[in-house]
Amino acid sequence: MKLTINLLVEWHAVGSDDTAHVERVLWAIPSAREIVVIDIFNRTALPQFRSEDDVEHALLAGTASILGTDPFAALLRPEDDIDAKHRIYRDSAWDLIAPLVTDDDTALQLFSSQRGPLISRRCDETGRSKRLAYKYLRQYWQAG
Repeated sequence: MKLTINLLVEWHAVGSDDTAHVERVLWAIPSAREIVVIDIFNRTALPQFRSEDDVEHALLAGTASILGTDPFAALLRPEDDIDAKHRIYRDSAWDLIAPLVTDDDTALQLFSSQRGPLISRRCDETGRSKRLAYKYLRQYWQAG
């Protein structure tokens, strides 16, 4: 099975230590058979790596399944239906994170070793806080 960007994988609680959660695929590294995912409902989640083989085995075993409906799809609305103050908030958030997610090296912010320096540099450029940048990045990643 091809694990594509924005695919949602729902992990089912199997044991007493497991918790059910949903992860969004953010990036795929075909040569390494790895993907980068984020828990879409965890308010402190950051991207993490998973083996494609582990996900495929979980899907076959029934401990995970593909989620057919995106819980964030309801947020998609025509521009005219978005209140002006919400557009200002959205545009302000996008101005902060856009260089981090649209750059040629966009995948770099998914690697924890490089994410911090990239965010620090962007915050120095804009005068905005790292906490705010992480918040906006997390919202961007989680909502697809």
